[in-house]
Amino acid sequence: MGVGVSNMRTSEILVYPNPIDKELLIEGVINTSIKVYDVVGRIIYADHIATNPQSITTSQWERGTYFVELFLPDGGREVRKVVK
Repeated sequence: MGVGVSNMRTSEILVYPNPIDKELLIEGVINTSIKVYDVVGRIIYADHIATNPQSITTSQWERGTYFVELFLPDGGREVRKVVK
């Protein structure tokens, strides 16, 4: 399987709200690693999603654009853009 290819339909994964206020919710995946990057590529958040939905507190994040990278259990990868 190639990088970025997943058997999971991307419509099953929800990353919301967008724009973000005080928390970001990830729904539709479990047992998944997550990294959030700012626009210059710095990792500002990394964790393992163990619950569905997963809530991430974002109140300390600066306003701007972020990339949410999910490493799926089937070896696939999803990247979503969110704004705060």
